Amino acid sequence: VSGEKAVDAVYMCLTAYITGSDISTLSRETLDSTCKSVETQFPQWANTKALIQEARDQVAPALQVLEFSDTELILEMASEKMGHRVDEGACQEIENRLVGLEESADSGRVRLSDFYSSQSEGDHFKFNERPEYLRQMGALDESDPSVPRVIIPNYLTMPGNCFNISSYYDLCCIDLCEDLLDELERRIEAPQASPSEIVRILNSTESAYVPIGRNFSEALMKKLREVAEAHAGQVPLHGRLFAQWMHFAYPNECPYPHLSGTTKPVSEAQWLAETGTPPIATQDQMHSIINMPPSTHGVTGCDNSEEEGMCMWAPEEELVDAESWRTVREAALEPASVQSALLGVRSLLRMCAFMAMLASSVVAIRNVLRQMWVVLGEAKGSEASFAAFSPWKDKHPEHNL
Repeated sequence: VSGEKAVDAVYMCLTAYITGSDISTLSRETLDSTCKSVETQFPQWANTKALIQEARDQVAPALQVLEFSDTELILEMASEKMGHRVDEGACQEIENRLVGLEESADSGRVRLSDFYSSQSEGDHFKFNERPEYLRQMGALDESDPSVPRVIIPNYLTMPGNCFNISSYYDLCCIDLCEDLLDELERRIEAPQASPSEIVRILNSTESAYVPIGRNFSEALMKKLREVAEAHAGQVPLHGRLFAQWMHFAYPNECPYPHLSGTTKPVSEAQWLAETGTPPIATQDQMHSIINMPPSTHGVTGCDNSEEEGMCMWAPEEELVDAESWRTVREAALEPASVQSALLGVRSLLRMCAFMAMLASSVVAIRNVLRQMWVVLGEAKGSEASFAAFSPWKDKHPEHNL
């Protein structure tokens, strides 16, 4: 086939796959209709053709006519490239639009009314998920019920923003907080650290929205010290409280960690199957929130100066491996005298065990030697000689032969 037809064939295959259709059972007319339907719902999907064309240019740049094997290679390469494009293209566009709608600089939140009213013709993405769906996904801040807000990093990592391109995995937006946590783990080389060490490392680490050399506010430092105080002076890097602190320190990058069991992230298709309700809000629902009377848009409890917008802060901790953490901390908190005494007791017990093993070994060796002596046919004389030779005869009569 020609290069153009190969690109079209790969595009149709990928489109049919993400819709769960069996391409072998579809007519050309049905395939064309499926592609148009996907492009209508996800306008950004049409850019996949450019990605396929790039793969075609890499696989067979000089060929005018392609074999099936060439087309197969184009499909494989296009599938591999999609992950980068999902993040660099679709995810970046969503992120830029949400950050542009932020209620205030570095709040990491968009008022739900602004979220819905931001629609315009030609938008690749429609911010139109219903509040119930956003709530179950953990993307809705309702600490002030009169002014619900969308949490930007939680919205970005929702399953609804993922592309299902394989039976093994989905392509989702990257969690920007992972880079910060990777840097902490690499430099600390331990599952916990002091607040000062954490701040020192983060001060020298650049992120997507925060430059090197930032100064953490007193309110943030107070919260970090509270986390440490709850764990004998050390902050567990893989606990909910530290993840919560990272969210408020980096609100545009680190998702808010809801308590276990309070959210249930699912895809839009799963939501529809479980609830029987589309995840998209109706026009009436969106208009009712957009047209909410100004009096209800009052000052939120998150705007107090002491907490700096941290009214979602919850003091409950959740650790990845709570039992191991408790063991490590208890060992570290033992007084030096107790540790020294325990070390002495353990050393004494090891020495006693070694002496007992040595004594039993001597007895065993003597028995083996005695048997060898008998086998050599010199039982009487050798026994006497052996008994005379044995250094244990007089000192340890109970072991005499």
